[in-house]
Amino acid sequence: MSNLYEPFETLERDLGIAAFKELLDLFKNTFPIKLNKIDKEIDAKNFESIFFDTHQMVSSAANMGAHEIARLVKELEAVLRSSDLQKGHETLDKIRTEFAIYIANADNYLSSGSHGVPLGV
Repeated sequence: MSNLYEPFETLERDLGIAAFKELLDLFKNTFPIKLNKIDKEIDAKNFESIFFDTHQMVSSAANMGAHEIARLVKELEAVLRSSDLQKGHETLDKIRTEFAIYIANADNYLSSGSHGVPLGV
C-alpha cells in the first residue's frame, strides 16, 4: 500500500514547508478555475483551448505529485480527441473528485503535525 502523504513529504523535503504551502495554495486556487473553464469549452467545442489548458494541467498535477489527476487529464485529452463530449464531462467529474481527495489528503498532512519528519522514521 502506498503512503498517501508521500507526494507531500517529497514536496516538503525538496522545497521546504513554506514553498510547499505556497505551491499547494496556487494549485488549490488555479486548478478548479481551469476545470470550470474546460467544462464550458467542452460545450463550445473549443478543443484548441482545451488542449492548451490540459497540457498545463498535466504538468501542474505531475509537479504536485498528483499522478492520478495527471493520468485522468491525459484521459480527458484522449476522450475529447475522439469528440465524445459526454464522456469528456464524465472524465472531468472524475478529475474533480480526485482533486478533492488530493486536497483533503494535503490538508490532513499539513494539519497532522507529522510533516517535517524524515521519511522512514
